[in-house]
Amino acid sequence: MSKKIQESNITQKVMAYALIASGALVMLLPFYFMFVFATHERADIFSMPPPTFFGVAIFENLENLFSKVPFLRNAALSLYVAIMSTALSLVFCTMGDMRLLFEFPGKKTAVCPCVGNNVASIIFRDDPHIHDYGYLGLA
Repeated sequence: MSKKIQESNITQKVMAYALIASGALVMLLPFYFMFVFATHERADIFSMPPPTFFGVAIFENLENLFSKVPFLRNAALSLYVAIMSTALSLVFCTMGDMRLLFEFPGKKTAVCPCVGNNVASIIFRDDPHIHDYGYLGLA
């Protein structure tokens, strides 16, 4: 390989890695700001320009979180919903996949649970914590 082709390949790799790194940085920014805003008071968060470095109100915010919101209950319910929806999707989609592999009576209707599961997830995609918003004065 000539030296010019090698330099071209190196340049392409550097540009590709720079593009990937910049994309990763853009994807990580919301998480950074989530942690930064968690350490500031509410008025600081909505000020212009918003804070870009950590504040000192983390313990006050954590106290508010656990005293005003049933955080542990909501976290447990979210975990329960995530586990159950994953388990049900696995069961129903496995039933749909078995339809493709085996011959059995009722094969044509065996896809119904899989389709029903997908339709139900679209219909019932509601916020399970909607009642908390009124309690907090956000609704």
